Amino acid sequence: MNELLDFVTSHISHLSPSHEALNLIFHSFEKLELNKGEYLLRKGKVSSYFILLHGCLRSYTHDNTGEDITTNFYTGPRVVFDGASFFLNQPSQENIV
Repeated sequence: MNELLDFVTSHISHLSPSHEALNLIFHSFEKLELNKGEYLLRKGKVSSYFILLHGCLRSYTHDNTGEDITTNFYTGPRVVFDGASFFLNQPSQENIV
């Protein structure tokens, strides 16, 4: 979990967070390990906010014929979420796997 703390600290250090604030942020995340093909987010669910430390994820939706349309690839370390779903608190139109 030190990697998570390092990631968070490096991205908000310009805000000069207190040790207490960093601790609160750090403990608001839950470690999640996905196997290949497992969903981080399914279409129709409201997105949470995730930090990908290692690996690669793909977000996709479907066209009107049912074909997958890739909308993004994510490689760690970085933040991953469906912005429209997260900020508007609406069901996602995408899958992240």
